[in-house]
Amino acid sequence: MAAENLNNEMPDSNGINAEPPIARFQMEIDRGGPVMPDVRQQRQPLPCVASTQINTAATVPPSPRTLMAADIYVSKDWHSDRVNPPERSVWLTDNGCYWYLYRYFEGAKVQRNEELVDLYGGAEIDGYELERLSDEMNAAREDAKHKPDEWKVLTGWMESPSRENEIWNTVSKTELLKIISEILWLIDFAKEKKLKLIVSGD
Repeated sequence: MAAENLNNEMPDSNGINAEPPIARFQMEIDRGGPVMPDVRQQRQPLPCVASTQINTAATVPPSPRTLMAADIYVSKDWHSDRVNPPERSVWLTDNGCYWYLYRYFEGAKVQRNEELVDLYGGAEIDGYELERLSDEMNAAREDAKHKPDEWKVLTGWMESPSRENEIWNTVSKTELLKIISEILWLIDFAKEKKLKLIVSGD
């Protein structure tokens, strides 16, 4: 699904371009964290300061662990070891880059109720859905090229949704483009080996 126009930004108090807040939200009940936007039904750009880390085991994420994170790699299935070189796996955390890419991840879904790339859950991605994910990542890369070197995205609210409780994170254009390129490499590797892209969240 083609990405929407991402130029509808507004400056923050420091004059940095920022993404507009979204209308819907949900409470993290058991984690005591901030109120997070509910973007499952609104494919709007949120955050992503994701980082790439190494993990040689199929189900054990690298250390130190963060509260929410997703390990992305190539394998035969959920229970098998990763096939890609360990250093080519991608580690996404609950921050600016992940949420910026969230709507592109969701745009790749095909007949799936759960999130495609979920920091809490997991997924096996192959076939047409893998092709759709490749299309969406390429769209995300093209959109990011027109962004400034850094900008801010809304990631949630402290306690309750209000202007004074907004939580914003900075997205680095360089880091974002690096993550997108690494995900695209994994997609191509999975297609070449006729395997699946595995998402393993906390």
